[in-house]
Amino acid sequence: MFRSSLREIAKFDSSKLDLRTALCCIPAIAAPLIAGFWFGLREGLVTAGGAMSVGFGSWQRISRSRLLPLLWASFGMAFAAALGTLVGNGWSAVALTLALWGVLCGVLWALDAGAWWMSLQCAIALLIAAAFPGGLAGAGLRACLVLTGGLLQTLFALILQPETGEPARGAQAQRFSFRPPGLRRALLRVRPHIAPRSPAFRYAVRLSVTLGACAGATRALNLRQWYWVPMTALLVLKPDLQQTLSRGFARIAGTLIGAAIATLIAATLRPDPPVLVVLVLVSAALCYTLLNVNYAAYAIAITAYVAFLLALVGLPELTVVRLRVTNTALGGLCAFFGHFLLRAPQKA
Repeated sequence: MFRSSLREIAKFDSSKLDLRTALCCIPAIAAPLIAGFWFGLREGLVTAGGAMSVGFGSWQRISRSRLLPLLWASFGMAFAAALGTLVGNGWSAVALTLALWGVLCGVLWALDAGAWWMSLQCAIALLIAAAFPGGLAGAGLRACLVLTGGLLQTLFALILQPETGEPARGAQAQRFSFRPPGLRRALLRVRPHIAPRSPAFRYAVRLSVTLGACAGATRALNLRQWYWVPMTALLVLKPDLQQTLSRGFARIAGTLIGAAIATLIAATLRPDPPVLVVLVLVSAALCYTLLNVNYAAYAIAITAYVAFLLALVGLPELTVVRLRVTNTALGGLCAFFGHFLLRAPQKA
């Protein structure tokens, strides 16, 4: 199983390189970062983060529409960001909220790939916001910034990549119907997946317990950049062990390499803010380009992106890199142990 996981990590499908989509997503990230030099870098960073996350919806489909996933993700992330800001003041509230969201992610995994992707982006927005707790005013501001970034990304997608009716490229492209069903029809779809013996139910419980425990413990201990631990667990924990191992090894290996690259660049160039913006945009473009090609390569790019992005608001790259590596490794371990919760009994 370990060998097959390592082989999976080494897969590099160059046919899924998508530089065009990557370049179309970059303007929505660049605009708030550049505006941040006049209106506040922290606000620009939050807005750019919303645009970055929504950009990954370029490979999703709802009723054959490419814009609907972007719109749903924009509003969903704004709500999640506001909720995260409000519950972030207490570790128990964070743990309970993430546990409930884990159940949602687990059930949606079985129902719809596109819906699951949107719940995942919302969970990430919630986690990041919980690291910066505040009152109603702070929650409203963060929600507005995230929504602005998401809608900006949607606008650029509409302008630069208008609807053509062609199916999306890439392994993560999905096409599904999103017609709002009646309550009875919705319950009929969900019922098989909430039975205790169903794989979706077991996965939802594993995800819920793992996320709640990770978020509550790291928040209670006030670990620096604590949200990376449950975020990694969320991204790594999959329904079966081989997927969990493959994703975990790829995430940790990519983080280590990305950290080394970011450290080398920081030590060599000692970049000032304008150079950091360029490095952020290059890293973001690589994230979009490599997402469907190789997950470890994507993890390298996202690690560098985070290091350069946080350096813009004064966090030293070396500190960010060290925390990223430590918390990613811890989150990967949590996902591995979380996999063994509520496993189906083995047949004799």
